[in-house]
Amino acid sequence: MFHYIPSLDLFLYGFLNNLGAILLCIFNLLHIKKKRQIPSRLTKAIINITPQKKGHIYAELFFNLIEIFLISGLQIAMGGLINSWFGDLCGTGVNYFGTLFISPALIFVFCIIVGLDVFKQFDLIAPAYPLALTTIKLACFCQGCCHGIAFDHGLYNHITKQLEFPVQLIEAVFAFLIFVFLMKYKKKAKEGTLLPLFVILYSVTRFFSEFLRFEENVFWYFKTYHLLCLVGIVVGLIELLIVIIVNKKRDKKAKTTQ
Repeated sequence: MFHYIPSLDLFLYGFLNNLGAILLCIFNLLHIKKKRQIPSRLTKAIINITPQKKGHIYAELFFNLIEIFLISGLQIAMGGLINSWFGDLCGTGVNYFGTLFISPALIFVFCIIVGLDVFKQFDLIAPAYPLALTTIKLACFCQGCCHGIAFDHGLYNHITKQLEFPVQLIEAVFAFLIFVFLMKYKKKAKEGTLLPLFVILYSVTRFFSEFLRFEENVFWYFKTYHLLCLVGIVVGLIELLIVIIVNKKRDKKAKTTQ
C-alpha cells in the first residue's frame, strides 16, 4: 500500500504541471538552436526593410524566439482555460480534449497570419504535446484526481481514501511512449503527419485506459471520454487525409515546375 505525505501532494501537483510546461517550451526552443525553425514571411519582411544587413541573423533569431514563445503559449498557456470550458461543455470537468482539438486550430491561424509553413511547424512541436502530457499525468497521480477504479492490489488515493488502479501512471507511460515514437518516426515521416498521428495515438490509448477510470457509463459500457476518443480518432484521420492530399498536390506541382 502506498500513501502520500499530505503536505507534499499539492507541491508535487504544481511542480509537475509547471514542469510539463517548461519541458514543452524547452523542446520547442531547441528547434531554433538546431536551425529548424523556418523564418516566417512577417519576420523576413521586417528584416528586409531594415537598411543595415549586419545583424540580420540576430534579428531573425529574435523574431524566431518571439514566434516560438507565442506558439508555445498557444499550446499551454490557454490550456487550462480551454480545457475547463470544453469540460463544462461536455460535462466532464477539466478535459484535455479541449487542448487536443482547439490548440492546433489556434496555432494554425497564427501560422497563417505571420506566414509560417503550417505543416513544418506542427511537425516541430507535435512531440512536445505527449512530452508535457507525461508530467501532467504524473501530477494527476500525485494530486489523486482523474483516478482509477477500486482495486484491491492498487495504490492508496489520499483523496478518495481507497485502493485504486493507478491509471494515471499507465497514461503517463503511454504519453511518453508516444513521444518516443514521434521522435523516432519524424525523420522518415511525411511532412505534416506527426500531429494527426499524435491525435490518433492519444485517442486510441485513452480509449482503452478509460475502462480503468472511475467514471459513470453514459452509453452501454462507454463513458463520455470513450465517445470523445472516437471523435478524436476520426478527427486525426481526417487531418491525416488532408495532409496526404496536400502533400500529393505539392509533389505534383513541384514535378511540373521542374
